[in-house]
Amino acid sequence: MSTHRSVEDCHALRQLGTNLLGAITEYTLRGKMNLAQETSLQSSILKLTRDIGNLVAQPQEQWLSHSIQSNETAAIELFDEWHVFQHIPLEQPISYMELGEHVEVDVPLLRRIARMLVATGVLTEAGPDRVAHTARSAIFLPGN
Repeated sequence: MSTHRSVEDCHALRQLGTNLLGAITEYTLRGKMNLAQETSLQSSILKLTRDIGNLVAQPQEQWLSHSIQSNETAAIELFDEWHVFQHIPLEQPISYMELGEHVEVDVPLLRRIARMLVATGVLTEAGPDRVAHTARSAIFLPGN
């Protein structure tokens, strides 16, 4: 949305907000759902939040978001190539030093790239020098 909000944009934003509230209400209050129903509601909620973001974000914010996504993708690709995700235990954190030894990657470089993934929620830090999986990183393990 530009600095000058048009009546149409304001109306669209209110409508998207109403639709989002309805979808969240259905998702949280609905009883047992099959996988297709749950996936459909999740997709609806995600699409509505993207639509709201696209409507209200300034061009600079959109550029920053695209830049962060590009950097996250590059970091994931490096970690995949280096087999880093495979060397992080699923149930416990690992030190950057130990992880660097396993994958034979310079520890300061490994830490910098890991912190990009921590900042975007792909990995989590468990203390000042330890990294651990999240649900978002576990999908990069073999077999997932």
